[in-house]
Amino acid sequence: MPAAPRLSANHGRSAVWTDKALAARIQEAQRQLGGKLREVRLDKGFSQERAAELAHLHPITIIKAESGKANVTIGTLVALAIGYDVPLWAFFGPDNGKVPAPQQRSTRRKAGSA
Repeated sequence: MPAAPRLSANHGRSAVWTDKALAARIQEAQRQLGGKLREVRLDKGFSQERAAELAHLHPITIIKAESGKANVTIGTLVALAIGYDVPLWAFFGPDNGKVPAPQQRSTRRKAGSA
């Protein structure tokens, strides 16, 4: 396996953002996450100002996160989850924090397995 290219400590901007296709996908994910953050906040009945107070964040952070214009950190997501009293994964699933129904596991074995 070839070694990954070595980057110097002064390598400049991450290749993640210079690859246009990857950057576009990241930006779309940020917009989707922002929409989910807004959805959860509105479901809880919070204004952006109240959400900022509950999560101990600046209101601009809420605005930028919900608009998809911020590269939201895990710390910000944890603060929002605590402030909104929802599990962290509520910001990522299609069902807004509701526990999905358990999926049935197949008990059939593959042919030739013991």
